[in-house]
Amino acid sequence: MKKSIRLRAHVFTPALSVLSLAIAASVQAQGNELNPVVVTAAKYEENNQQVPAFINVITRQQIEQSGVSTVNEAIMRLAGVPGSPSLYGGNEYALDIMGFGDTAAGNMVVVIDGVPYREGDGSEVRLSSVSIDSVERIEVQRGGAGVLYGEGATAGVINIVTRASSNTSPTRHTGTVAISVGSKNTREYRAYANYVNEKLDISFSGLDRSSDGYRVNSKNDQQNGALSLKYQLAEKTRVGLSVSRDDTYAQTPGALTLQQYRDNPQAAQPTSLANNTYMDAKAERYATFFETDVNGFLVKLDAAQRQRYYEAIGVQGGTPTPMKFDTNDHFYGLSVRKDWDWATVRNSVIAGYETNNWDQSRTFPTQPSWAATYSSNAQATYIKNNLDLKETETRFSLGVRSEDFERRQASMDGQPEMKKTARAWEFGVSQKVNQTNSVFLRRSQSYRLPNLDELPFPIYLGNWPNQVAVPLLPQFERTNEIGWKINDTHLNASLRIYQSELTDEIIYDPANWGNINLPKTRREGLDSFARVQMTPQVLVTGAYSHRHTEFGTGPYSGNQLPMAPKDVFSLRGDWRFAANQTVGLGWMYVASQQIAGDFANQNRMPSYNIADARYVYQLNSSDISLVVRNLTNKNYYSYATTTNGYSVYPDQGRSLMVTFRYKF
Repeated sequence: MKKSIRLRAHVFTPALSVLSLAIAASVQAQGNELNPVVVTAAKYEENNQQVPAFINVITRQQIEQSGVSTVNEAIMRLAGVPGSPSLYGGNEYALDIMGFGDTAAGNMVVVIDGVPYREGDGSEVRLSSVSIDSVERIEVQRGGAGVLYGEGATAGVINIVTRASSNTSPTRHTGTVAISVGSKNTREYRAYANYVNEKLDISFSGLDRSSDGYRVNSKNDQQNGALSLKYQLAEKTRVGLSVSRDDTYAQTPGALTLQQYRDNPQAAQPTSLANNTYMDAKAERYATFFETDVNGFLVKLDAAQRQRYYEAIGVQGGTPTPMKFDTNDHFYGLSVRKDWDWATVRNSVIAGYETNNWDQSRTFPTQPSWAATYSSNAQATYIKNNLDLKETETRFSLGVRSEDFERRQASMDGQPEMKKTARAWEFGVSQKVNQTNSVFLRRSQSYRLPNLDELPFPIYLGNWPNQVAVPLLPQFERTNEIGWKINDTHLNASLRIYQSELTDEIIYDPANWGNINLPKTRREGLDSFARVQMTPQVLVTGAYSHRHTEFGTGPYSGNQLPMAPKDVFSLRGDWRFAANQTVGLGWMYVASQQIAGDFANQNRMPSYNIADARYVYQLNSSDISLVVRNLTNKNYYSYATTTNGYSVYPDQGRSLMVTFRYKF
């Protein structure tokens, strides 16, 4: 029997506490001029109030006020998305929008300026490679978004929009230089510069960061830079080119047993320390676009190429294992949008074609037989229509997508392949209630195919015991959701209640040492956030998510899915108590959860509370800030797995960072 949403009264309490200030501010602000929040959920800019989807927008203002130094940190602290340190090392975090645990990276899509970033091997996109100084806003859409963003958008989309001028102002230049020093011999140098005239827009961003790391054997260094050029060819025609590079070296301290963690959370795994395990990743990206208006048809062409070189020493069964991965990624996209206006109706249609080719070669100097090549090719077509009734301010949204896949792995042991076609669809309705409030309904289907690390290739089967080679099926998700949005000069707030059912969810099964399809899984709950300008001097931001997850059928029916905390709550306040001084306090709570691989629900991670503080002193066009993260120096971990019993990856203790920033 299908279960209904089981949201008890206590679940709503934190959500209502997040939104109560919003409601009060909404009443107070009635009659004020609206301050619309712009999003690109439909690949072209539009008012968030009209979109039948839950989208949390992190603005440039929020980024600067909070003092976050990376995109990962902005999403965790300002959107309430839990994250854990990347197992690949460096200043990177694995983000989880809706409680997918180890497969979170494969269940969300990262988009940068309209171009999706995907890793065919299931690893997370390295968001630390995107300079925080170059970001205009970050949009976090929760819920299936497969029509416009394709495979893997089952949990949602992280859309990063970089800074750009309107090309309407006279010639000018702006920029920022920041120097930071902090705990564990941390050094950070950041720069951003922009030049613009009536036709040309050029921007540059750069980062040089180094740290000894919180744990033994966790030293890391990162350098990246990006150059972007946009040119106005004609009144309605633009072209653009961007080039970026990121170099990251990081020692990898490995996992600790529970007892080792209790003895010393800063220790490294003995085998990792003895073998000096590390990763060295280099990535280059080239992207270009062309957009124009042809008789009212808005046409945009995107092309991007990315190369990634990865070298590491890991430990397999106590033996050091060097490895080298070379990856190439090509993306091409064409989209066309057309708007029609009739007396009482406005209709917008966007249609497009996308192709994505991803290939990787792997070599293992000490294990030549493990060498393999991987490839993934996908071609997709989609169409989405928005029908707006002007008199009632009602929107009907309908979209479909079809995508063809071909995935191959070639090695000395064989050449399996997968060919599939998957489809996504969505239907949504949004209704404006009054000047500041709107509601929406939405139903959608999204999909994910097994990535190239999940397919049961012989390279992973070997002679390991209990390994079962079972062909994996595509994963499909259907979601129902209702939502409410408030938007005025004092606040921006949203609430959604959802129910999601997945068939053939792809997950790693430690009992069989392989990846399997689960028969049925469920996720249901609510998401909320509010950003309230209490007074001209006080800004409060809060987010709360509650989720109930469970195995629907099979031997673990009714058990909680691993790495899916029931509650995530974040709250932040910034107070300008003097003309040139500001203080900010932030807090995040993540509830207890089952560790990765714990289908039987025998091991739970403890909940944790983390606080941070920031003080800023303004000096004309410059400022000096002090940021303290993990204010109480709490020992905690945000990721643990059943591998080798109970393996823990500790998070950082208290750290201090002093930053001098100059704007010009």
